[in-house]
Amino acid sequence: MKKLWSKIWDVPERRNMLYFIIMTFVFTGGLYVGGTSHGFISTFPIFFVVAFCVFLFYRDIKSSLLMTTLLSLCLSLADSIGYNSVAEQSPTLNHAIIKVIFFVLTAALAYYAAGKFRSKTKGGYIITVLSLAFYLVCFNAVFGNIFGAVKWHNETREYLTSTYPNQKIETMSTAFNFKTHHYETTITFRETDRNYYGEEKMALEENYDGYFLYAKQAVFEMGKSAMTAAIRESDKQTNFVIESRPFEQKLDRSMFDLGGEYEKLFPYLSYEITIRDDMTDIMMFEEKCTSLVAALNEKFVYHSLKIYGGEKHGLLFESDVDGVNGTIITKPFDKDTYIDEHRLNG
Repeated sequence: MKKLWSKIWDVPERRNMLYFIIMTFVFTGGLYVGGTSHGFISTFPIFFVVAFCVFLFYRDIKSSLLMTTLLSLCLSLADSIGYNSVAEQSPTLNHAIIKVIFFVLTAALAYYAAGKFRSKTKGGYIITVLSLAFYLVCFNAVFGNIFGAVKWHNETREYLTSTYPNQKIETMSTAFNFKTHHYETTITFRETDRNYYGEEKMALEENYDGYFLYAKQAVFEMGKSAMTAAIRESDKQTNFVIESRPFEQKLDRSMFDLGGEYEKLFPYLSYEITIRDDMTDIMMFEEKCTSLVAALNEKFVYHSLKIYGGEKHGLLFESDVDGVNGTIITKPFDKDTYIDEHRLNG
């Protein structure tokens, strides 16, 4: 074994090749962990630390940078589920190129800083520290930092505990989104009653709550199913489509606890029903609307309905139904209002 080792180590070309092979594995590991890690670990400059240590001993910059470029390109394109990658969840060529450039510049700066550190001079140490500080600023712009991630993670946990006390959270993972420049907490959860296992992201503290949006959609889907079943009990022939409409009043978000009883929200829901059957006059359309409302009476509670109909492939009439007193107001189809409402809601 010693003779074999001597044959490799004593020959400069073979020794350099051995160094290259070892450093390739080290770089690959550093790139993989630093470029595809999730959660808190993604906010640490892992690759820079690895590259700096490598370049303290291995100074073949040409081979190292070529290796870094190829490996980072492969990782960028392959990492399609990274919550913190530059190609976050939807890897594109532009994002992959950005990531490649970032890691190449990281390797170059690590090479430069390691060279200054190797000089063992006061000036070299100062430049090394300044290089590290500069890199941390750049890294923070792309991957965030552990302090911001922990702060957002804890605030999210407190918000969920106070707002959705009945919901059991399976896992929480917080990272920085390069596209939006905000921290995001990815939450996995389980709904026992519906046998549903899902995932949501919470981001943009002031104006977005993905967890709330998921719950709202789940409520509407359950309401739509209940409404369809109620109509079909008395009308099995009408061809119709049901869509949800925005809430007409502001509700307490705690009502959307994924561990709560969604049926309690049905009286606050509004729906849009589009009848696909031909109805050539407004009297025929109003009669159909009355029939639908009668089918829902005492079987499904709702806040309001907007019913559209007319021709099979077009709209001629519309009705507004008040769920509280059951009144029906029918009128010709207002195309401009319809377009405005669906543009805002879509």
